[in-house]
Amino acid sequence: MSDHSTPWASLTSRRFGGDECKRTIAIQPEGQEEGCTVNIVSTQKGQYEVLVTTPGGESVRFSSVITHLFNNTLWATLNQKYTRTTIVSQPPHPAITGTHSPNTMERLHVFSGGRKTTLTLPVPNWFLSLAGDATSSQGLLKAPMPSLIVEVRVNVGDRVEKGQGIIVLESMKTETVLRADTAGVVKSVGCIAGEQVGEGRELVEIEFELE
Repeated sequence: MSDHSTPWASLTSRRFGGDECKRTIAIQPEGQEEGCTVNIVSTQKGQYEVLVTTPGGESVRFSSVITHLFNNTLWATLNQKYTRTTIVSQPPHPAITGTHSPNTMERLHVFSGGRKTTLTLPVPNWFLSLAGDATSSQGLLKAPMPSLIVEVRVNVGDRVEKGQGIIVLESMKTETVLRADTAGVVKSVGCIAGEQVGEGRELVEIEFELE
């Protein structure tokens, strides 16, 4: 029986520089605006050293031994404690453009110890630089996907701060708050509450204000 506990086990040849493999992953707990950085080092077959760094700079280090992996269920030992975890991936709809909005990110639903935790995988910055961020571009907020406008929190002439919630959208039964990417004055509002809008629709334009 082949060992499916790690993707590295399927490689038939050794890698240049030895068998130590490293990977860095960004994860973001659902409902939080900042995420964590996870650095994973595969020291040998099925054994990993993991370093989790929080947005505040705090670090947690632990060791893991993966004993079995089947479909979406993982059996592992974390710091000498045996765990059984089920992970269900929920990718975004293929028609949705990748943005900073959680609704456009892949979700991971993690079930372990009778608890459920949902994580999102932020879209890499290199991808956004190629594809463009549909939610905001130099003060212009756009609909990241077909959505219902739940609430418009500003009017023309209002002064807003960077990060301030501007528009509340609902799509796929999930609400998303679009936030200002710059401080300035609201130049135009192109939607009203209760309106259905298409992907890419210009919703609010914020004019940068020099101090």
